[in-house]
Amino acid sequence: MKKMSLLLAVIFVALTAASAQTTTTPATSQPTTTPTEATGMPRKDRLERRKAVEKKAMKELDLTEEQKATVKAENEAFRERAKTIKNDPNLGKEEKKATVKELNKERRSKVEGSLNAEQKTKLEQMRAKRKQTREARKGE
Repeated sequence: MKKMSLLLAVIFVALTAASAQTTTTPATSQPTTTPTEATGMPRKDRLERRKAVEKKAMKELDLTEEQKATVKAENEAFRERAKTIKNDPNLGKEEKKATVKELNKERRSKVEGSLNAEQKTKLEQMRAKRKQTREARKGE
């Protein structure tokens, strides 16, 4: 009889522990921003990072105020147009991707058109370094 009650107690404890693990956490413990599927990084963090990278690049390239204004305007125009394309229900996924890619090429060529030869060389070096860093991370 003692063995039976001990066995029932062990089973009860095990079931209670198992059900406690499957309960949901309260809403207050959830993060305020949810990660996106593509990057796993919250949107707010991605935007802050993008702006920091943009600011660092402008400083490294030693852009004039006019060049900075051109870059900012082109980047903002690109973001708005890309957002419009991504939200267009009439376009398919691949069509959206191709259109945004084309917009990005246009943006890059306009930005590069505002740079002098020295700045273009520096930009290419920065891109090569960034590419090398990304490839090194993939290998890890």
